Order: sequence, then C-alpha cells, then structure tokens
Amino acid sequence: MRHGENSFMARIFMVADWGIASIKQAQLNAIAGMPPSHEACVKTLNNMGTILYMAPERFVRGYRSSVASDVFSLGMIFLELVTGKLPFRTDCSPVETLLSFSYYPEAAALLKGVEVPAPTRRLILSMIAPDPSDRPASHAELGRSFRSAFWRTQGFFSRFF
Repeated sequence: MRHGENSFMARIFMVADWGIASIKQAQLNAIAGMPPSHEACVKTLNNMGTILYMAPERFVRGYRSSVASDVFSLGMIFLELVTGKLPFRTDCSPVETLLSFSYYPEAAALLKGVEVPAPTRRLILSMIAPDPSDRPASHAELGRSFRSAFWRTQGFFSRFF
C-alpha cells in the first residue's frame, strides 16, 4: 500500500445514519421514488438502519451487522448514485423484495440502462450480492476491488491513481 492510502480508504468508506431519515419522510419517499403511502419503507429503524439500504440478512433473526452488511449498504448507495434509482418496486414491500432477492435482477437491469463501465457494474453487483459470502469480505478487499474497477475503466483520472 502507498503512504496514506489506509487513511484515505478509511475516509471513503465511512457512512453514517444519524436518524435524518425519520425526520424527512415525505422528501425521502419522493427521492426513493415511493408514493407517500410507502412511508414505512424508508423509516429508520432504531439502531438498525434505513430499510432500503439494509442487507437482506439483517432481517433474519440471529444475524448481526457485519462487514458484509456494511458493504451491502454502501453498494446500494453506489447503485443509487450511478443510476439515480433503487431496485424496489412500489407494488411490493421493500423487506419482501430484499428477502426474496428480487432486488438483484432489478439492480442488474438498472445498471444496464445507464452507461456504467463493466468493471464498475460488476463491483456494484458484487457489493449487493444476496449471499453475504459473495460480497467483498473486508474493507481492505473492498478498497482493492474499488481501485481495480476504477483503473480498469481507463478513464482520464485513472491515470493519476
């Protein structure tokens, strides 16, 4: 690793939820593309997180937060950043969508609908894989995957990093 890379990557992967979701329900519904009647789907659950960004295993009794669930949440944020949408339909509960894994093909379709380089598309799909063991196993591995996908895009800025 290059000098300073650890602290740089640590800053990139810090994501916080301060309960803001519970304050701005109507605005969050609009951003998430959900009708006002789906207010419950973007609620922040006490000490858990925002449902639309939670890993499927978090809804199964006995599972706790893990690196894999953090990676999933970051992957959903990344998906939303590049597509402008989340992989949920209004005719199905978000929890049901997550537990049935039907969000995954929907996410793949969203990524195909925008111009996202293949390495980036594969990275995002690996981050939101239904099986936690298929996701990057550590923050260090995720950082390596991120850099690798970035370098493979052959974009202008990839020459500098």
